[in-house]
Amino acid sequence: MTQSISMPGSAPLAVLALLGTGLALFLLFLGIVFALATRRRVLAKRLVAAALAGGGAYLGALLLFSFTSRETNLHKGDLKYFCEIDCHLAYSLEEASRTKVLGVPPQTAAAEGSFSVVTVKTWFDPKTIASFRGNGPLTPKPRAVFLVDESGRRYGVSPPARRLSRSLAGPQRR
Repeated sequence: MTQSISMPGSAPLAVLALLGTGLALFLLFLGIVFALATRRRVLAKRLVAAALAGGGAYLGALLLFSFTSRETNLHKGDLKYFCEIDCHLAYSLEEASRTKVLGVPPQTAAAEGSFSVVTVKTWFDPKTIASFRGNGPLTPKPRAVFLVDESGRRYGVSPPARRLSRSLAGPQRR
């Protein structure tokens, strides 16, 4: 089996664009404040126009990349990376099986047909973590994960399996 790695090639460009646009807008904001404080209204208008144009260009590029990106289906052993600013969050499909019952008596959930049990491994790839980031906690945002069958139909977590998972996890801490 060949391992496939999915990572957007434009990830470094996206980070640089985000940071560069943020810096440029901050400097333009300082320029606008200075222009208004010194009563240079024409300069302030030009700086506002530049800020709107720069922000609009960034928004346009963001939308273009968003609308042209594609979902990636993982097969067993494939890797999928989500590029964060200082590291890559990696996912891989480890195992997939079917069963009619989940859990251990007395806490079980029975399927109308069968459950697909999928093990997805998630980790921060140590080869892609910036050396200057330190050893602080890494907490990614939640991701939507679903199973896609051969005909393209999507399956999320079934309500009985979700209830069983929550009951086994016990009370949630805040």
